[in-house]
Amino acid sequence: MPVFSLLNNVFELFALIVGSYYFRRIKQRFLYLYIFVWIAFITESLLVLSIKLGTQNNHLISHLYFPLEFLFLSLLYLKELGKFYKTNWMKVVIVLFMTYCVVNSLFIQKFVGYSQVRSFSSIIFVIYSILYYYRVMTEAKIIKLSDEPMVWINTAVLLYFAGSLFNAVLFRLTLEYSMEFARHITNFYGVLNVIFYLLIAIGFWKAGKQNVADGS
Repeated sequence: MPVFSLLNNVFELFALIVGSYYFRRIKQRFLYLYIFVWIAFITESLLVLSIKLGTQNNHLISHLYFPLEFLFLSLLYLKELGKFYKTNWMKVVIVLFMTYCVVNSLFIQKFVGYSQVRSFSSIIFVIYSILYYYRVMTEAKIIKLSDEPMVWINTAVLLYFAGSLFNAVLFRLTLEYSMEFARHITNFYGVLNVIFYLLIAIGFWKAGKQNVADGS
């Protein structure tokens, strides 16, 4: 069993435990993120199980997971960016992307190949994260950035999906260049995945502590 698959599962579980512990305090703001982490944990668990059972084709998982990942993280940003931007365009993007996922799975790649929609969603998430940072700098309302939970979460999204885009675009090229180098790229992506859920866990923790300090 690949080490990073199991390690990812552990850190997803860690983020879930932290989110569940502070759930009553974070649900109003971060419910969509919490649901996403649940989906990620279940998906990774199924992937680990399929590897353990020796399943040859688990590409179906990617066709189900990537649209759900996009939906719930987009709903999180719709809520966060809606405090500063007009977000009708985001609703259009969500509908178009979800429609594309269905068309891709049914008519283009079907369910037999690894879903390539992640490349497009990664670009969109990088744009979301940049817009959030712009909002933070423009409003200048946050006294200490390290105390703001969404800053940690947004950093996680930027790092992870920028790395995901890099991996998606260059993996095949690196595979042709060198199998060993491709393996290093995959391991680097695994490290990013661990960092992603660690930063989300910190975001949940910061949100829970923030609400306690506010008397919530």
